[in-house]
Amino acid sequence: MGRRIKKWWARKSEKEKEEYKQWVKDRSNIILGCFGLYGLILFIYYITHLETDPLTKRSRFIIFNKEQEKQLGKMVLEVHLEAHKKDLVPKTHPAYKRLLRVIEKILTANKDLKSIRDTHWTLTVIDTPLSNSYILPGGNIFVSLDILKIIENDDQLGIVLAHEMAHSLLSHSLETLSDQLLWDFLIAIPILLVWALFPDVAAAIIHFIGERIVNIMYKLPYSRILENEADEIGLRLASKACIDIREAVVFWATMRTLTEMHLLPPELPWISSHPSHADREKKLNEEMTKAIELRKDSGDEGISRIVGRPNDEISGSINIARFRRRNFFETYTKTTDIPVNDNLSQLGYAVTSGYYFDRDRSLYACADPGWDYVGQVAIINPDNNSMIARLWGTDIGEFFGASLATGDLNKDGLHDLVIGAPYWGNDNGRVHVYLGSPKEEFEAAVILEGASEDALFGYAVASGDLDGDGFSDIIVGAPWEESGVIYIYNGDASLKDKVRPVVSQRITMQSHGRNLPKGVDIRTFGFSISEPIDIDNNGLDNIQDFIEPIAIYATHDFTYNDSSAREFCKICPIESKSGKSKNAQTLLLPFDIGCGEDRVCNSNISARVKLLGVRENNSWVIGSNDITFEIHLENRAEPAYLTIIVFTFPEGIVLRSILPFCEEDTDGDNLIVICNVGNPLGMNEQKVVKLDLDMRHLTDSSLHGHILEFSTEIRTRSVNYGTHMIKSSLTLLSEASLLLNG
Repeated sequence: MGRRIKKWWARKSEKEKEEYKQWVKDRSNIILGCFGLYGLILFIYYITHLETDPLTKRSRFIIFNKEQEKQLGKMVLEVHLEAHKKDLVPKTHPAYKRLLRVIEKILTANKDLKSIRDTHWTLTVIDTPLSNSYILPGGNIFVSLDILKIIENDDQLGIVLAHEMAHSLLSHSLETLSDQLLWDFLIAIPILLVWALFPDVAAAIIHFIGERIVNIMYKLPYSRILENEADEIGLRLASKACIDIREAVVFWATMRTLTEMHLLPPELPWISSHPSHADREKKLNEEMTKAIELRKDSGDEGISRIVGRPNDEISGSINIARFRRRNFFETYTKTTDIPVNDNLSQLGYAVTSGYYFDRDRSLYACADPGWDYVGQVAIINPDNNSMIARLWGTDIGEFFGASLATGDLNKDGLHDLVIGAPYWGNDNGRVHVYLGSPKEEFEAAVILEGASEDALFGYAVASGDLDGDGFSDIIVGAPWEESGVIYIYNGDASLKDKVRPVVSQRITMQSHGRNLPKGVDIRTFGFSISEPIDIDNNGLDNIQDFIEPIAIYATHDFTYNDSSAREFCKICPIESKSGKSKNAQTLLLPFDIGCGEDRVCNSNISARVKLLGVRENNSWVIGSNDITFEIHLENRAEPAYLTIIVFTFPEGIVLRSILPFCEEDTDGDNLIVICNVGNPLGMNEQKVVKLDLDMRHLTDSSLHGHILEFSTEIRTRSVNYGTHMIKSSLTLLSEASLLLNG
């Protein structure tokens, strides 16, 4: 428009130009008034579209409503899906399942937020070389597979995803778009005047420089503010999901290190839309105290657990315990009454929980296998400790409810219940499968029966998605069938139609125990089964086992013809009928563990500890700086496998940040930190571990002279002829701080 005005002006004669100038001069007040009115209209429009964000309490300018956001999100999603149609990762990919699991964890923990419930969240995984994740309007999350190479664990993954979800909850995309439209109207007249008054080259330069100045002085800092805001709110979302939020600091420290090593593109913070990795690390560290408190206190009632007490007061009982998240120190319990009619009920023999009738309400299942000689299972609402449903057995003595398991067998979004009755029939045993339903009652699906007498099929049951198809599978133990058998039944949508599943796998000790030491006799295999979990992050549930030598089992048969043996071959070997020769052989292929022919690893680990940031003689002034606990390891002999360090810190001390190879536990008032430092810790290899300790909770000056005891234990699967335990201490001092003014 400015160029058109300039061309129009150039076509005018000098006389016409003078006339126009005089016309403008005569009406200058009116023109200035129009400009003022234009600005006033924009200002009124701005203040009338300000709203307060419910999460941050910050005023923001947004001109779009929720319906427009949905339409915008749908349109932008279609564009992105089309752009990445060749890069889309299928939903069966293990990474997709992993991401979905973490997202569902965050959503479930934050379902008290209306914005969480009202958003239709979607996940799209793309295989691109960019290590990136982002979110589109309307809750459409995009994650690149490449970013999973940088993320070390699910806690860091939760931090990243919670950050993106925070952008959506805070409507940052709508706010940015609204702000951009307002700026377009605000600078429209100045840009028009620049292109009208200056030559094209000069106008282009002024326009370019002006845009850069606006970007650097306003838009980029504004974008960095939104990123910091998403970091803060994302930290809150992750805290409520019981994610280890200290991993946020570790993640950005890793990003900073990778950038410094030139493995990631260099940062130019002042021309970047995102804060620098170092700034984010510092900012998140400052927010950590509040976030940790939120993590401890999230939820009104903390974490609920149901505990069975089948031998309590003869007939048994169950307790619902709620653990406050503050180090799990504060607990309270309340007993729930279930109808029993004899002293053999054994209420609480087995317990489990699930979302059977409603995706937003967790219920408890409690077994009473001795009830009325047939057994029953009660469904309990933990909110008011009331029983809302019951299931019971049909045959006397079948011990209905001896085992319980929960899983979404038909993939309808509701959990289903698996109940074992191992003494049914001639102790064949059977398993009942009940499907969850929004009708507030279970639907009987199928019954799986044991084929062998005295097998106790159903003595143990479990459920998990073993094949990655999205359907939970049924795992049944029959510990007295042969030496013990485990049966696998795959979940399927056909369970809704009461189609009985067939056995997909039969696991026995004969088929899976050949690598056991000679003479070892395993019996009652399948007596107990834990819930399958994904150990190796491949998206499939599995069970961990220590690495054993690879066993190769081979059999051979000789062709034998008694009538023509002489003609066949006079010098060929033949099978001895005396039974002294073997026609089967097990060959063990051991791993090269570098520990000599005896395959016994004799290590010698020396260790020394040091407290950094303290005074001489290991003394520390109460209320002063935080300290660092350092341990130096050196193995002077053969490799040490599965080496861990167990740190025990006294009450009042917490970690400022957690290392990626460490995890925390609690033992009463003490903090226990377990760090994996080597598998193996090789010969002559050294390892240094530094733990940053947060001392801010030690503020009581009456502790002057008190001695804090630290213990450090070195454990390994190898034989260690070196250090096993180190005791160290820290003396607390109280000093007055005086300030003189004069």
